Amino acid sequence: MKTLAFILGGLVFLSSVGCQSEAPTQQAVEAPMALPDTPKATTSALPPKASTPPAAAADTSFLASWQQFHQALRQQDTVALQALVDPAAGLWILQQPGALPLLSRVSRVTAFRREYQQLPLLSIARQLVDCPAPASVTQFPQFDCGAQGEGRSGFAQEGCFAGPGAAFQTLDMWPYATLRGGTAAQGKAAQQRVLRTVLQTNTGFRFHFGRGADGRWRLLYLDLRVPCSA
Repeated sequence: MKTLAFILGGLVFLSSVGCQSEAPTQQAVEAPMALPDTPKATTSALPPKASTPPAAAADTSFLASWQQFHQALRQQDTVALQALVDPAAGLWILQQPGALPLLSRVSRVTAFRREYQQLPLLSIARQLVDCPAPASVTQFPQFDCGAQGEGRSGFAQEGCFAGPGAAFQTLDMWPYATLRGGTAAQGKAAQQRVLRTVLQTNTGFRFHFGRGADGRWRLLYLDLRVPCSA
């Protein structure tokens, strides 16, 4: 009986051990496998879709237009100079060949001849100082005929200046000016569009610019009168 009890006890022990050893295995099989975290899809900033470059805007810089004029004179480039002329208003050129001023409306710069020795318009380059960047002023230097002579221009300051065109807008030359190629109404309309003026004191020449209908700066008036010459 003892032997039988011993054998039965051993079987119970082995059965218990077997159950305990199988339990972790069963749990390992049944437990879901821990998978590595899947990286979340990130919305990366894609490079922007290439777009067609915008059309170059019309140059609206007064300084750039002055420099175009300045370079056209230096290089004797009539094509570049013509590009600054407003097709509708034309270019108005003011001279003083005698007691009265002469005002000419010019459509093609190559067709114009100065009263002085019938020289072409680009001949004024010989009289001008190099001035790619005029000094900006709010008021032009005062002029005195008595201060002319001995190398002095008569202006209180010497140089090349860019300033407002308001004074030219109020210049009343129409009652006594001789007109060529245009009417007083056309000339007055162009005169009122003048916004910026460049003065070179060594000659007294003034160059008047305003905006065209397309927003571009245009050369509207050239005042080639020499102060106190009449």
